[in-house]
Amino acid sequence: EALGEIGCRKLAELPVTAVVSLEDTSGVMVMHGSPNDDLRGLLDDEHLDDEVACVAEDVLVVGASHRGFERRLGQLLVINAGSVGMSPMRVQGERAAHAVLVQPFSDGLVRAFARDLLVPAAAARRAG
Repeated sequence: EALGEIGCRKLAELPVTAVVSLEDTSGVMVMHGSPNDDLRGLLDDEHLDDEVACVAEDVLVVGASHRGFERRLGQLLVINAGSVGMSPMRVQGERAAHAVLVQPFSDGLVRAFARDLLVPAAAARRAG
């Protein structure tokens, strides 16, 4: 209700998956969950290779599981951006959130820099 009808309609029209082509011809795929199921989070476990085998881009950025990680699988850089305000991880009563900067470098590699943040409990309650 707080977003209103137009805001909700705009959000519903967003694509499930977005692919961004960078100037150096590398590509970044962004989605909520895993490439096989957008409602299921992607985890850094023994099934990760199988889950991302269909991705042709250089970087895959996902969320859903609320557990941030970055991992290189051959040429593919997999980044779980985690969550802002919804993470199950807590530090001194505050939720731990994650932010990720993805940057292409002149050597042809794309690198990710993860930053852990603390979300004050009051902000987390507003977001949750």
